[in-house]
Amino acid sequence: MSVLVQSLDFRARSLTPWAFAYLLSFALFWAAAPWLLGLAPPPDNLEQLTWAQHPALGYAKHPPLPTLILWLFEQVAPAGIPLTYALGGLQVLMTTVLAWLTGRATLDGRRAALGAALITCISYYTLRLHYYNHNTALLCATAASMLCVWQAVRSGRWSWWMALGLCWAAGLLCKYQMALTILCNLVFAAREVRAGSARRWLGLCISATVAAALCLPHLLWLVWHHFPSFAYAGTQLGAALGPAGRLDSLLRFFASQALRLLPAAVVLVAWRLMASRLPPAERAPPAVHAAAPTAAREFWTIHTWGPLVAMAAMTLIGGVDLEMHWGTAYLWSMPLWYLSLADGERTARVPIRDAFAALAVAQALLMTGKVLFPDA
Repeated sequence: MSVLVQSLDFRARSLTPWAFAYLLSFALFWAAAPWLLGLAPPPDNLEQLTWAQHPALGYAKHPPLPTLILWLFEQVAPAGIPLTYALGGLQVLMTTVLAWLTGRATLDGRRAALGAALITCISYYTLRLHYYNHNTALLCATAASMLCVWQAVRSGRWSWWMALGLCWAAGLLCKYQMALTILCNLVFAAREVRAGSARRWLGLCISATVAAALCLPHLLWLVWHHFPSFAYAGTQLGAALGPAGRLDSLLRFFASQALRLLPAAVVLVAWRLMASRLPPAERAPPAVHAAAPTAAREFWTIHTWGPLVAMAAMTLIGGVDLEMHWGTAYLWSMPLWYLSLADGERTARVPIRDAFAALAVAQALLMTGKVLFPDA
């Protein structure tokens, strides 16, 4: 058994140079694209720079954390558009790292690396790598909370429960949409907590207490200023669409998400075909599996599909007109969800060089498309 484990560890280590070279190329091109192609700065970046001139515990449109982070960085780096581009790219790279860490904890090193690499083919994180706004900040909080809730439930350590509460607060102070992630965290935790597991119930209480304490200053600001950001959110949620409008909004939203996922889906199909052509001995189930495959599948299913299902319900029941960018914080988990399935496990047996060759081809096509059609 020790020989098998060492063999798997060696294969996991063999990912490192390929993953590093690929991610470095990805980061350099998409970070430099705005300057290379002469793109106009996103309005959200300009808005954040304006707000950062007046640090506060809240703003008329959104909670304060992304703006306060920008303000803190401005104390040590030159303020301006380049700083917002750097922070936008840093958030995507941090999310990719968090996805890899969560994949290692729930699945295995190979699937974690492949899933994290696939994130770089989703257009939210390529075309918008230089965006810095509340949606990109929520991206990090969502990914971090998923890692923390898995570790907290599995280990029961107080430090993970406290970290989970910190993630909840950070997400809510980025965008109130974090409530969808918190709901998914709670659903997963509730499924894992069995009768008599008082320690885990106490852990959830600790998470909630930490989150509430950290959000209290913003809540007091909201009360003092008559809830302006709630009013703004209400204009987004209060469309009250009719039956035809609800169906139209739903179809447009999911079509947009599917289009953003398309390059990653094409790569997955290529991997699946490569894996299916391996000799029978290499296509056999691996000797060492994740510690809790069923729990891992449930975890990724809840956190990948839960927010999308909740948003669909908001439209069908409440008439909410879905914004296309509301999938930003959640779509990155789709590749790892697929890799948590039995078919995904078979797909992940694709040879590493072949896997990154397919990724490189897909990324080169995406880069070429951006150069040819910079405003698309």
